[in-house]
Amino acid sequence: YLYLQHNEITALPDSTLANSTNLVWVMLHHNALSTDKIGKRAFAKLQGLERLYLQHNNLTGVPPNLPRSLRDLRLNNNNINKITPEALGGMDNLTILYLHDNALTEMGTSLRGLNSLTLLDVSGNKLKKVPDSLPEHIHQLYLESNAISAVPEGFLGKFSQLQYIRMGHNQLTDK
Repeated sequence: YLYLQHNEITALPDSTLANSTNLVWVMLHHNALSTDKIGKRAFAKLQGLERLYLQHNNLTGVPPNLPRSLRDLRLNNNNINKITPEALGGMDNLTILYLHDNALTEMGTSLRGLNSLTLLDVSGNKLKKVPDSLPEHIHQLYLESNAISAVPEGFLGKFSQLQYIRMGHNQLTDK
């Protein structure tokens, strides 16, 4: 376990965690990290990493080459405006994804393949529609405080395990 939260860390070069291959949790929240100052291979050797907390930094995108072993990824309270499908691709174990309070306007197919995802929080963004390709086994879905104006036809019927959904503070009408 590596706890570095609430510091003033601005960069994470490739070599920083290279010899820490057995890390399971990395806590880097509440720092000053920016996406361009995180090495392209900074997390590459952490093949057993399960939890990565990067919330409350200055990220504008998902750091590259994140381990596919992640179960819990927290990227909330940053400045992320886009997520590419490659950024989360192959994350078969990811069950928790916090992306709330960023600057996302759309998510495209970035969630495709996240078959283990049970909790997704994208509240407090600028989404105009419900994200495409939501995993059908989702349990908790937070979409509040966006600019969503409609819900797709039959939306709730697709998710047999959905237990909790928040969509308040959007632009929904009775249409």
